[in-house]
Amino acid sequence: MRIRFSASRAIATSVVLLAVLTPSLTATAATTLPTTTTTLAPATTTTVASTTTTLAPTTTTTTTTPTTTTTAATSSSSASTWAWILGGIAVLALIAAAVAALIGASRRKQATDTWIPSARAGLETASLARTLLLAQPTGGDEQVNQVRAQAEDAARTLDRSAANAPDEQSRQATSSVAEGLRGVVFALEAERLLRSGVRPPTAAQLAEADVARRRRAGELDASLAQLDAFTRPPAR
Repeated sequence: MRIRFSASRAIATSVVLLAVLTPSLTATAATTLPTTTTTLAPATTTTVASTTTTLAPTTTTTTTTPTTTTTAATSSSSASTWAWILGGIAVLALIAAAVAALIGASRRKQATDTWIPSARAGLETASLARTLLLAQPTGGDEQVNQVRAQAEDAARTLDRSAANAPDEQSRQATSSVAEGLRGVVFALEAERLLRSGVRPPTAAQLAEADVARRRRAGELDASLAQLDAFTRPPAR
């Protein structure tokens, strides 16, 4: 109740104030303000003169430095150097080959001088054994065995000489005599067994044995002649 009374009172007070202020606001609105005229100065136009700048043409100067080519001279010098190097190597190779040849010749001569006496001794023993073998010893089996043992000793001596031969030709010549001696001994032994068999040999068998013995003897003679040529002292 009290609240409603206060609100009514407030509304009444507002109406009274509005009635008092309304004439003053109306009078103020009716007052005419004086008119003020402002004259502006005429606009000034400023023209800026355009300036054209012309650039001077740029001059480019190219300086060429002469180049000296030394390729030909360098190549020539390099080729000359290599020529000297290759020439030096060739000379050294020739000198080395000559020295090697001299050393080889000296060694071969020394080996030959050492080999000849032993090969000559074996040749003489083989020649004697050949003579005794082909002479058909008549002293019985004991003498035959002695001759064959002598031939085998000669063959072994020649084997040792062949191992120390200074070259291949000398080795083959020495070995051929040793093989020839053993071949003759084999042929003689085969003929002896044929003759001493239970059945007497036929004429064809004896002829065949004789041919074999002669062939072996011929091979031995050729080998002896060849070894004699290799071991013969040089004529003075």
